[in-house]
Amino acid sequence: MLSRDIIMAQLRRQARWLSESRRWLIQEVMGKEGSIKTALDVGCGPGFIQKELRETHGIHAIGIDKDREMLRSAREMGLDILQANGHDIPFKDSCFDMVYCTFTLMWVKDPVVALKEMRRVSKKWVVCFAEPDYGARVDYPEALSDLAGAIADSIERDNGDPIIGRKLRAYFSQAGMEAKIGVFDSIWSIERLESEFRDEWDFLRASTSMSSNEMDKYESVAKEAIENKSRMQFTPIFYALAKVSDLTG
Repeated sequence: MLSRDIIMAQLRRQARWLSESRRWLIQEVMGKEGSIKTALDVGCGPGFIQKELRETHGIHAIGIDKDREMLRSAREMGLDILQANGHDIPFKDSCFDMVYCTFTLMWVKDPVVALKEMRRVSKKWVVCFAEPDYGARVDYPEALSDLAGAIADSIERDNGDPIIGRKLRAYFSQAGMEAKIGVFDSIWSIERLESEFRDEWDFLRASTSMSSNEMDKYESVAKEAIENKSRMQFTPIFYALAKVSDLTG
């Protein structure tokens, strides 16, 4: 079980990694539909995305999550939050301009039920800002190729879906929505690999079941590859958005 500090650090890093991609996607949505004033964050965690939407886009987002500790962190930032489950969202139909989630569906027991609920309470858009596909992760040099499997195994061990990204179109369709699906530019530069190196490997050590000796070996290979500028790391991060106002039924 990951410590609370490790989880919080990883959530903060994930929010930072995709901030520019999220900004592009929100501007794409807002450009099509006009001003989005209200939103619901399903699985909001500590509220990093809510805070970003408020400060960068002027969007008032309410967050729901079932984890009390995460909600306490969000409340400390002055965010509007509510303890609730994405399978049974406690709001009336068509309450929000946009309903969204980020790295949430991979942990949801029934993503289709959650998406149906998100559709129900949205009057304009349902957006999945990010879901990974670790089954398609690329690591180079070849000596690092086992990392993807180790990460996937750790997610499955915690009852998550490590290949949720490739399933988004199917799940949106089953929830009655036709979604635009895409993949963000998530290839890390050498500069990012260098700056994220310590935090990344601390997280991998904490989250995978590999032995300390195995991780020492992999970390050494990765460090050397960064130094000689041959390191490649790519995990497909999918997004999906559906225009609810175009749907009927």
